[in-house]
Amino acid sequence: MALTLTCIALVAQSSAAFTRSTITMGVSRRTALEVGAATVVVSSPASPSLAAPPKRVLVAGATGQTGRRIVERLSKTGGVEVTGGVRNVEKATKSLAETSIAVRGAMLQKVDSVSPVDLVHLDVVEDSAETLAATLEGYDALVIATGFVPGNPFKMDAAAHAVDNVGNVKLVDAAKKSGVSKIVMISSILTNGRAWGQENSPGFQVTNAFGHVLDEKIVAENHLRASAIDYTIVRPGGLKAAPPTGGLLISGEDTLNRGEISRDFVADVCVAALGDPKASNRVVEIVEDDAASSSLVKVIEAQGKRVKLTLWDTAGQERFRTLTSSYYRGAQGVILVYDVTRPETFENLRQWLREVETYTPNGGADVVKLLVGNKVDRPREVRRDQPEQWARAAGMLFLESSAKDNVGVAEAFEEVVHKILDNPVLLASTTPGAKKRNVDLQDDRPHEPRGCCG
Repeated sequence: MALTLTCIALVAQSSAAFTRSTITMGVSRRTALEVGAATVVVSSPASPSLAAPPKRVLVAGATGQTGRRIVERLSKTGGVEVTGGVRNVEKATKSLAETSIAVRGAMLQKVDSVSPVDLVHLDVVEDSAETLAATLEGYDALVIATGFVPGNPFKMDAAAHAVDNVGNVKLVDAAKKSGVSKIVMISSILTNGRAWGQENSPGFQVTNAFGHVLDEKIVAENHLRASAIDYTIVRPGGLKAAPPTGGLLISGEDTLNRGEISRDFVADVCVAALGDPKASNRVVEIVEDDAASSSLVKVIEAQGKRVKLTLWDTAGQERFRTLTSSYYRGAQGVILVYDVTRPETFENLRQWLREVETYTPNGGADVVKLLVGNKVDRPREVRRDQPEQWARAAGMLFLESSAKDNVGVAEAFEEVVHKILDNPVLLASTTPGAKKRNVDLQDDRPHEPRGCCG
């Protein structure tokens, strides 16, 4: 039998190697995706639940495979009135009521039925800006799930330009004119690929071959950013109709260049973004990661006990924080890591600590907290005394490390484990029957890994 403990590592983006170096400690981690910034993982779709939901939401592209999923979720969200924007109301009414098999290229994809919802005519290509503005009048939020569907190869360029560029730009202008206060736009990973040297990557070349769609999408994205409307741009990987088989991997802007994702996950993220203030004016890139739900696991000996430590690494999430506070549930230890060569990474951790104190039980008092200054093998810009004083004032442990030289990394995790075992409240939460936290006594046989959002 081994005690199972859960620890969150809040790691500055430039110090992501801190947790990767735990591989040398015997940690097993399968990596299905290399990303340019570190990520947060969620094991399963969250139930529709908005922190501050808009009262009236219009979903443009409601008959699309992703749009209809968003409509379905919003229709089950309390306090939200959802309307589907469609090109043909009569056809859409029939289409949404049916469960059918749709042909998409060489694939057969199941399209589930959607409970009856209000539908309005909306065509981003044919409708004028004035007509679109009139349609959007009275809505608090808009989800843009419109996008061209590849068809005639000789007309793809024109179709992509008309929908993903001109049409969506027109829709943003109409939303601004009608007083819409929030827009969630579905785009694609690599939309801004040219700006970060991805023109020759397979993902960019294959996707952009269909009507130069990525070049068209970036125009609409930039127009939305400049609109002064609160926005969230969701950039999924390759879309698939099948239910999720892995975890949801959420990353920052311009970081992912490959990967697929279930449309179910995309819909969940869009719905969550509508009411979560952390999604305000953000770009998030999402793919499905088969390894996401496994996180990092290590078994160590401590105080005569075999302890299984599960580590969730949130490196780089200054760019886009988690969409749900449940990420912190079950954590008994929190490690905050900054880069001693970059003062801003230390300053960013103050906000992370506020979130820890907000979302963990008893204002964070029952969670072991450790502050780590990483990269001491390099010329430092952050003196030791200031972080050490802050850690002492905030009730945190403190040490410095070098992931490159593997100095202090093992000690960091071992120190947290020992402090957890010394805390009666936290130790009690590892015993059978404990109601608090997502921990329990379990044996070392293979088991289904726990996700951070349960």
